[in-house]
Amino acid sequence: MATFEPKITRIESATSVQSKIQSGRDLAKQGRLEEALAEFEAALKLDPNTKVAHLAAGAVKARLHREDEALKHFREVLRIDPLNLQAHLRAARVLLAKREIDRAQEFAESAQRIDPQSPAVHLFLGHLALIRKDLATAKKHLTQALTFNPRLVRARLQMAAVLRNEGKLDEALAQVNAAVRIAPDNAVVFDALGKLQLIRKDFNSAREAFEKAITLQPGDDQESLIGLTEALIEEGQLDRAEEMLRKAPARLESRPGIHKVWGDLYEKRGLYPEAVEEYKAAQVLAEKYTGTPVESAETSLPAADDLAGWKALAGELRKSTDAFRDSVRLQLTGISVEADD
Repeated sequence: MATFEPKITRIESATSVQSKIQSGRDLAKQGRLEEALAEFEAALKLDPNTKVAHLAAGAVKARLHREDEALKHFREVLRIDPLNLQAHLRAARVLLAKREIDRAQEFAESAQRIDPQSPAVHLFLGHLALIRKDLATAKKHLTQALTFNPRLVRARLQMAAVLRNEGKLDEALAQVNAAVRIAPDNAVVFDALGKLQLIRKDFNSAREAFEKAITLQPGDDQESLIGLTEALIEEGQLDRAEEMLRKAPARLESRPGIHKVWGDLYEKRGLYPEAVEEYKAAQVLAEKYTGTPVESAETSLPAADDLAGWKALAGELRKSTDAFRDSVRLQLTGISVEADD
């Protein structure tokens, strides 16, 4: 006699899994990452082979800077489904965040073999090539990305970075302006526009772009705030720049850019010893940020009453930190784990 196996339990379980995944997505959109992760992990307890839950849990863990744990989720998806494009691409992005560029390239190339016409894959490969300063390869992949999706904002911003590296500022600006038309409510676009206008030394336009970026995304405005204060300093609005710096979130103190602009402000005000201290802090943090030494000026300090010596040292350190700042500006924008899948 055949054994009757009720299916109602499995149906309820599948419904519960989908409910927890949707709840996790809603929480992640609100920035409640730990709560979102708990929902995704609860879904995985009910069904350990749910690819969507693994992808979502991995993305959240990457945002929480738990990269190794994120990779485990993406590898689990690839065990279940070796041709899963999202898992290959998200693993590549996490490896890039870990600065494992060669391994990131391997996963991205695997993704390209799975779908040679994926705009997201070409975007990522173009980004990797830009990091390697292989401008020809970067331009090739970004052109492909825009061929398959002309509205891919991050591809336009990365293409602008390539053109900036080639010294083609007007063409770079055209790409960023196209991104503005496509996504007029995107803070990242206006942050990129501000950075490019700083490079073009159009400080008024840079200030307006950074102000727009901060208005659009006031809770996540670290880079835009740094760029805005830099534009204000260049315009000679030192009092307003200092007021903004003093109100900056404490979390910014770990970023080299905030110390760089403090140094610029102090140098403009003739406070050379204070400028030297800030520039040195920017150098130390820049080395931590990039993983490579930042070229520095002579580190021996002048006598306390040697104003000319302090002024000269501040000037040398400013030039050194200018080089790091410019290299960061050239990137214009990064690639997040979930960007444009």
